[in-house]
Amino acid sequence: MGFKIEKGVPMTAPSRDRSGKWKDLLGKMDVGDSVLVDEQSQATSIRNTAKRMGLLVRCQQQDDGSFRAWRIE
Repeated sequence: MGFKIEKGVPMTAPSRDRSGKWKDLLGKMDVGDSVLVDEQSQATSIRNTAKRMGLLVRCQQQDDGSFRAWRIE
């Protein structure tokens, strides 16, 4: 399949960074604070966003299957 090159198509405004909600959340957290999320993918996203921000987060699955993320640095 070939690609069609188009000219003159205006570029849309950039959308907000997908990790924006996690950046906002982590920015409000102090060391020792934690947040509970439903899915492992959310905990992983929080941890990855924290790493990009230079923060350290520890995530652990809870007995009820949810996940808790603690800001530890």
